Amino acid sequence: MSLRAALGGAASRVDALTREALAMARQWTLLGHDLATVVPARGDDVVVLLHGFLATAGVLRPLRDALEAGAGVTVASFTHVPGITVTALAERVADVVRRVDAERIQLVGHSIGGLAARWFTGELGGDPRVVQTVSIASPFWGAKRARALPGALGRELEPGSAVLARIREGIGRGVPHFALSGSHDAVVGPPAPLGAAGELVVEGCGHNALLYDARVLRSVVERVRTGRRAESLGVRPL
Repeated sequence: MSLRAALGGAASRVDALTREALAMARQWTLLGHDLATVVPARGDDVVVLLHGFLATAGVLRPLRDALEAGAGVTVASFTHVPGITVTALAERVADVVRRVDAERIQLVGHSIGGLAARWFTGELGGDPRVVQTVSIASPFWGAKRARALPGALGRELEPGSAVLARIREGIGRGVPHFALSGSHDAVVGPPAPLGAAGELVVEGCGHNALLYDARVLRSVVERVRTGRRAESLGVRPL
């Protein structure tokens, strides 16, 4: 590797670390918001937002605002307890989806939220109104430090876990999926192809910085807008 390439790589890592630190600071200011479950009274198109480990629905506020302003949807959200397993979180997703009164539903999840969305659609029977799932920084291939996580959640997120294998097997069939990942995600590790309907690697972003990156917000908004036209995703209209 040339000196110029090495210096460029080091600069990229520093930039990504700075973005991640700023994202963590921003999350800290948002953690106290949106703790209660929010289910819209009615909406033709509803997006259910699912946050990740050690967070609250409040950290997804910028994403929620972008979706409501740019995609013409209403948003449902809830906060789950730290340490909940992917499979148990999927049960919570099922409960919220049952309460949503909408023609079309899309699930957008960060980290384990994206995994729970796919477990719900693939292993729990899903819901015929769900036309698309979107994941942001979800560890479909496992988390690098999974063994440090509590109990069953850590076992589910180990790279060779049966839960992750079953989730990956469901990608590419059934409900379409769009996956976003960061080039510098220290939690998930280097991006790996998933075989989803759409995949985007965002340069210079880590695990949490993805939530506040303008490129990610634009991509999710555009994908959700596409999802409002279910036939464009190969989904049978209701």
